[in-house]
Amino acid sequence: MEFYEELKGEVFEGGIHVPFALKWPKKIPQGITYNAQIISLDIFSTVITQFSIPINTRNILDGVTLIPNILCKKEAIPHDYLFWRKSDSNNYACRGNEGEKIVVKNNEQMIFNLNQDLSESNNLIENDDELFKNLLSQYKEWNAQMLNPVFEGLENDKAYSEKNPNRYNRPN
Repeated sequence: MEFYEELKGEVFEGGIHVPFALKWPKKIPQGITYNAQIISLDIFSTVITQFSIPINTRNILDGVTLIPNILCKKEAIPHDYLFWRKSDSNNYACRGNEGEKIVVKNNEQMIFNLNQDLSESNNLIENDDELFKNLLSQYKEWNAQMLNPVFEGLENDKAYSEKNPNRYNRPN
């Protein structure tokens, strides 16, 4: 049995690798196993596409609908890459759809082959610098499109309160 590195909210698999079960009796037959990588952002996108009346969103959704993939009506995988960032610590990760993954944590650069090393215990950075550069380029392209976080995060409540001293005051 392999154990994942780190805990929830971190950029290693222990923080992001989560099982997901979907039960939709009138839509999805029993017994289907879908192994392509998805992200929680796909859940909302999947649900809103199933209503009989189209739902127009104010913003572009980051997730994709999974129904065509799950029902094998679409062979393409939903994501070529998935990305995570912890802006309060500048740690981040990029995972490709063939099991390749980079992690940058505390300025240490790591690359893993998750198909062979799901516990992320064997850093391949010395062996595959080109793959690291490719995934880093994908991450930087994605990150350039992202906004800075609006909230400080749960662990930074004091700093947020100092910047927003009236956050709990209600208007009369």
